[in-house]
Amino acid sequence: MEIERRYWKELGVDWRLVTENEISTQKAKNIEWLYTSAILPEYLTDRRFQKEILQQIKKSNPVPQIAACFDEKYGFPAGSGLRLIKHLLWTKQIVCEMETEIQIFRYDRQAVRVAI
Repeated sequence: MEIERRYWKELGVDWRLVTENEISTQKAKNIEWLYTSAILPEYLTDRRFQKEILQQIKKSNPVPQIAACFDEKYGFPAGSGLRLIKHLLWTKQIVCEMETEIQIFRYDRQAVRVAI
């Protein structure tokens, strides 16, 4: 572990071990849920798609509407828009409350927001 710590330190990355005593169960579940979208399929990697989703979130459009319209507009498989939104959360381009269950499909315009 010391080798890994030094490696990340050299890269300027804050690295540390996190145990179950330092993170809530719900936050761990949220991280696990988002992790499934850490890597995008090739067809979703175009930065224009990410910018489009971010613009819609900035306009405070409801996430369900954003995801469904995205899939329909591009003819992508159902759930592609959601996967991209989860990826944006994973990469911290958009943020939400992580200590409670992520409910991005509720019609709460404050559920997610673009990171500053």
